Amino acid sequence: MRTYSSGMRARLGFAFSSSIRPDILVVDEALSVGDRKFSRKCKERVHKIMAEEDVTVLFVTHSTAMAKEFCTQGIVIRKGHAEFSGEIEEGCPITRRCNKRNDAYMRYHREDPDSVLIIVGGHGNDYQKICERVHELDDLRIILIRNLSNPLNIVAKSDVFALSSSYEGLPMSIMEALILHKPVVSTSITGPKEFLEQGYGYLVDDSEEGLYEGMCAYKQGLLDSLKPFDAEKFNEKVLREFENLIE
Repeated sequence: MRTYSSGMRARLGFAFSSSIRPDILVVDEALSVGDRKFSRKCKERVHKIMAEEDVTVLFVTHSTAMAKEFCTQGIVIRKGHAEFSGEIEEGCPITRRCNKRNDAYMRYHREDPDSVLIIVGGHGNDYQKICERVHELDDLRIILIRNLSNPLNIVAKSDVFALSSSYEGLPMSIMEALILHKPVVSTSITGPKEFLEQGYGYLVDDSEEGLYEGMCAYKQGLLDSLKPFDAEKFNEKVLREFENLIE
């Protein structure tokens, strides 16, 4: 085992642990390593154990989607302290906002190990939580930029622009990305939804699963058919609508 990678050791450990009949089975991020096929087999095995054997499963994960799939009760731990204990549906929103984008990328990175996630944030309340989560995922290629007055150079070098907000108006960053001819993936929330559903962007559910779907859609070429954005015509239309309001 000395020459095994961390992923190979995790696979071997999961295979050994799930092949015996323990009283308590601890699954610690085992489903986040390996490729999609391995992850599917792990899920099937855990579901089978829970359905057919008298075993208590302790599921450790950063993925709210995984937690909701396997658990009914949960504990949210932050900095070594229990922040929440109770029904899983009540606990997931506590971690959802700052984790969904990173966890979606963690899943996508298994499909495309050369991918890089660049997060341009602000000074919001979740910044410290995002920092902690990024440090936990130090084996992935994530760049976190707290603040940048002009992110256009970064957007211009990127392959796709993703908006993962749970609430927004209509961010100027979406239009800037479109002007730079970058495909846009956005959560289907009020503001971006009304604009992008005209064909300019790819709308996804406001969840880890939705963002993961959007990343995969880019990889599969599903964003290639998005409608081109003509900024000049858009400005003319907005000006006409404004002038009509004040006449």
